[in-house]
Amino acid sequence: MKKPKPTAYPTGLSIDERNAEIIVADYAPDGGFDIHRSPINEARRVNITSTDLRTVVDDANAHTQATPASVSASDSDEVIINALLDSQRDSSGLISNFTRTPDGRVLLTQAEEVSVAKTTRVIEHWLTIQQPTHIDRLPHRLRVETRTRAIARVWHHAAQAPDTGTVAFLVLSRDDYAVALWSKDTGLVYETEESFEAGATAQIKCQHSRNMFARLIAAGTIQNLNLPQVTRAIVSAPGDIQDRLLALLISSNDLPDVEVFPVYLNEGDQTPLDQSAALAIGALLDDPELPPCDLNITLAEQLEVIKERSEEAERTSSKARAMHATLAVLIPLAVVLAVMIASYIDRTVERNRLQSRLDAEDSTAAKLATENADYESSKASFTTFQNLLDNLIGLRQRQPAAFQLLRDLDQRWPRDNSWLVSEMNVKGGNVEIKGKTRNEQAITSFAKNLEFSDGLFTNILTKNNLQGANPNPSASAAAATAPSSNVVEFTVSATYTPLASPGKQLAPSSQSPAAALPPAIPLNTPSTLPSPISLRTPPTNPTPPNGVNQ
Repeated sequence: MKKPKPTAYPTGLSIDERNAEIIVADYAPDGGFDIHRSPINEARRVNITSTDLRTVVDDANAHTQATPASVSASDSDEVIINALLDSQRDSSGLISNFTRTPDGRVLLTQAEEVSVAKTTRVIEHWLTIQQPTHIDRLPHRLRVETRTRAIARVWHHAAQAPDTGTVAFLVLSRDDYAVALWSKDTGLVYETEESFEAGATAQIKCQHSRNMFARLIAAGTIQNLNLPQVTRAIVSAPGDIQDRLLALLISSNDLPDVEVFPVYLNEGDQTPLDQSAALAIGALLDDPELPPCDLNITLAEQLEVIKERSEEAERTSSKARAMHATLAVLIPLAVVLAVMIASYIDRTVERNRLQSRLDAEDSTAAKLATENADYESSKASFTTFQNLLDNLIGLRQRQPAAFQLLRDLDQRWPRDNSWLVSEMNVKGGNVEIKGKTRNEQAITSFAKNLEFSDGLFTNILTKNNLQGANPNPSASAAAATAPSSNVVEFTVSATYTPLASPGKQLAPSSQSPAAALPPAIPLNTPSTLPSPISLRTPPTNPTPPNGVNQ
């Protein structure tokens, strides 16, 4: 079972004296654990970057039981430590710490100071030779705990559904053994360790451990400790004797209702976890149901830290009280100052409001002045425009003949789709009309219409030219016989009587004018009559056959 890694990254360590190695356990990126083995006396084998180091004491000298001091779990740390120090004045050579249990007990854990110092010394020496000489050593803190507490954490980490009964732990080494009891409601409430006699064989060590373990979990002992019945036993031993110890425990008649298992990292594993690796991982893990019990800091040192924190809190409280007193003096002054500032702000706001009104009035006056100037300018422009319009109207009234000329010509155009007027020039009374047609008879018809206009048009002259014809006079006979589909350029000139004799009124023509209207003719009329009037019409009729361009 994988559990989430903590936000800090500690490192777990254990000492394997038989192989002269330090086992290093770290959290792996996948949520598991990375295990490294480093010889104790070889330099630069691993790179330790964590400042939170944790290990276990490896001698048989640790014990955990209910404290003899009259304290409860609800008391503060300072009260409990003072009570423990008073009750242990004669316990020289031991280092102590305490823990609280879920059911309200205060437990005292003790170990020989020399054993804790030995473990610390070995780890510190190994850390020193692992550190590069050209790099300053990182500051760190080393936590030292009991072996059974570490094994209990590994089991609890792997258990999918921890037992509701009591779980017993047996940790066997080559020189000693340790036993412990844990339940969900009480936590780890009992630990004890014992050394083997010198020269004892592995068989004797296993049998002695089994017998002492059977006594520990007997009904009387469990009842005295106010624990539920033992239902499971977790065993950790060196690899060459673990199978023998497991066989003795499983076959023991003293443990009929107890399931015996080795230590696994996960419940589904088939291979038990090596003891030194299990101790390193257990030292690394954090478990709220198995709180740490650091044997590398004495009760007196913990009390000193508590006093320093209390003094710091008192100093902070004194500063807070002094600040409150200062504020009590300053608040009235601040109120007066606030009133003065508010009054000044009100005056400033009112002055700014009046100034903004004055600015708005100035802006309005400037805008009105600009609009008045625009009005006067528009008025002058309108007068100029009116004068120009009057001039144009007068000019229109003085030039009725030009308009009448276009109407008279419009009534006399021939009925022919190919008739095209490309240019008309008027100068004085002389009118010259240029154009193109495919029907030469249309030119004659137009000339007759002008001639029979009751004197409106006089002096009619026509001039024809076959477009693309040879200018050689000898070729005129051939041109006369050219097909009628050829384009004929014509020029018709005449005198328009109203322009030649201004003011003379003629009777309306009795001749029936031609009703056909040639294609639209743009009229470009100059401003005065003496200038020629030019009428030009772009080709609008279809493209002539036989490739003739108009």
